[in-house]
Amino acid sequence: SRYLTLRKHHPPEQDELWNLCKNLIVSFIPDAIYNALAITSAFKGSPHVDNHDTTFQHVIALGDFTGGYLCCESDDGGAQVLEVDLNCKFARI
Repeated sequence: SRYLTLRKHHPPEQDELWNLCKNLIVSFIPDAIYNALAITSAFKGSPHVDNHDTTFQHVIALGDFTGGYLCCESDDGGAQVLEVDLNCKFARI
């Protein structure tokens, strides 16, 4: 698996990738506000809290694969976990 994090203030060599992602995001959600992007390949995450998140996450999964679910808690206590199907879909969570 591969994982790349891009920040709003990124090195110039990452400008093209940042702008491609920005154009994709605003085509779905024109008012999206974000300061970082995570780009992954064949990534399997583990339960965690994103401490820097203060608003929505915008998520898309592209490619030829099965699965592609994002698991997230539906409430503060974690009593219910939702599986969000992201396979070739854009989500705002």
